[in-house]
Amino acid sequence: MKALMHEKFHTIDTPETYEKRIRPYVDAMPYADALPILCSHLPENLELRIKISNPADLNAFFTELNNKWLEG
Repeated sequence: MKALMHEKFHTIDTPETYEKRIRPYVDAMPYADALPILCSHLPENLELRIKISNPADLNAFFTELNNKWLEG
């Protein structure tokens, strides 16, 4: 959990590299607990767009992250 709290979505990240790095930490967590942490990792423009889309589970979160990132 501590390692997860210190992670961020870096400017050099793509949704795929971020997911590969983060998923091992959040797979065992309830999605409702993981979502606020994941959103706090994102830049503000992505965070707001992800929250608006309201993903239902972890897979939907990473799908939406990819979609919103590609939209730019």
